[in-house]
Amino acid sequence: MAGRSSALPSLGSSSRSRSARGSHVRRKASREWRRLRRRPRPRLRLPGHHRRRTRSSRQVSRPGCISRATVSRRLGRPSRAIRRTLPRARSRLTRASVHSVASAPARSRLGPRIRFRRSRRPRLERVASESAQLSTNYSVDSLAPGLARFVITLDYGTSGGSVTDPEFSATLIPSTNETTGKAELEITVPNGSDTATTATQVDRSPLRWIAAGKSNSFRAQVYRLGLDDQRPWRAIVLSNPTRIVIDIGGVPQATSDSVAVYSPKVGTTTGRTVNVSGAARAFEAHVNWRIKDSAGREIGNGFISASIFGPTWGTFDTSVTIPANVSGNVTLEVFWPSPKDGTELGLVQIPLVVR
Repeated sequence: MAGRSSALPSLGSSSRSRSARGSHVRRKASREWRRLRRRPRPRLRLPGHHRRRTRSSRQVSRPGCISRATVSRRLGRPSRAIRRTLPRARSRLTRASVHSVASAPARSRLGPRIRFRRSRRPRLERVASESAQLSTNYSVDSLAPGLARFVITLDYGTSGGSVTDPEFSATLIPSTNETTGKAELEITVPNGSDTATTATQVDRSPLRWIAAGKSNSFRAQVYRLGLDDQRPWRAIVLSNPTRIVIDIGGVPQATSDSVAVYSPKVGTTTGRTVNVSGAARAFEAHVNWRIKDSAGREIGNGFISASIFGPTWGTFDTSVTIPANVSGNVTLEVFWPSPKDGTELGLVQIPLVVR
């Protein structure tokens, strides 16, 4: 028994040898891990890369797009699926796309679940809306001196309902024929049709002629207005019924970049009650008014709510009462306060005579 047992290895020596081998493997793995950590991290080449190298995905060669980026330690370590999928992207990637891919959880880094977003580029998108039957009318000097108004009425029929925000575009362009006007205002209604096809001669400043026709695009009605010059104009949308209103010109003293007063007229003689109307594009549709006497003292003030808030033009209409002890020359001021510091923006001053 003694000889037979001496030929077998003891349990103590076997455990010590296994422990030594495990320590050796762990030390070797540790050295290999330290060596790998000293290696530079692999760079990811994105589509459309340039020669310029960047250290982070925040450094870009073109605004809005990244041409080449290195996924740094802050964005997380890329998995094999990400390295395999990134070169397949057919379009340039935004910074947010790379950040979301590199810092996503491990279970969301699988190849089929990775999604790339295209760069934000301006493009024309067609918005689907109901087709409308269009009709037009115009007026010159009826609302205010030197003011021309062109109105497009949209009729959607009994099944179309009411559309409060119709799709349209208006662009002021130089005229190709200066004998018929120095400027043209082109209005396009994508989903509408008008039976009128002939041009209307107006010849009343600032409106010279009106022409209607179809554009090359499907179901688009185009109107062209011949103008004397490139004077200020405003596009307004009114409801019940739905109308697109184009106001051109007006009294320069009663018009600013964001406020246009149609009533009262400049220098008119008025009573104690004054009707104040016009158009404005103001923050939260808040329009202020005040009246000052000949000495510059404020004798009345208030505010009006426009039909729609800026940057779209909206209409306003209210009645203002002048105190009984005030007569003679007064000044009506219309403006809107800045939401940042209360600065008076779009100030319009209209002199009046109170009897």
